[in-house]
Amino acid sequence: MSGGVLVATGKGGSAMTNIEKSVLSTLCAILETDVTKDMSLRDDLCMDSLDTLMLVDALEEQFDARLSEESFQGYVTVADIIKKVIECTQTSG
Repeated sequence: MSGGVLVATGKGGSAMTNIEKSVLSTLCAILETDVTKDMSLRDDLCMDSLDTLMLVDALEEQFDARLSEESFQGYVTVADIIKKVIECTQTSG
């Protein structure tokens, strides 16, 4: 099994939050590929509904937040998922 590589900085070298790092790390583990915030879920990462379900389950457990596969519908990039996780963790905490 080849794990993905987590890039520790965002565009322009800015430091990433723990949530960003965790989401990227989780995606790397599920998809077994390198992942960056600006990647398209469908075009770049070829995510399907099973991948999305696995991601939702992993993120719910990791962040103790209520997420749903439906809440990720229409999201285009990894950054969209990160924003949703941040939103859910702020409202549940």
